Amino acid sequence: MVSHNLKLLEKCNFICSEKLVKKKYVFVNHATVPVLFALVEAHAHDSCDVTGACPLDM
Repeated sequence: MVSHNLKLLEKCNFICSEKLVKKKYVFVNHATVPVLFALVEAHAHDSCDVTGACPLDM
């Protein structure tokens, strides 16, 4: 379910939401995005070879 997944993402501060009248607007938490990208870049640097192939790919 989409609403269940959004609730989990909001609980973890990956997204924020705002309710206006009957609609709920969801947007990315801009404070979290750089941290996530830094984690991905660190993983790529430590785990991937120069061709970009990740050993964790299945």
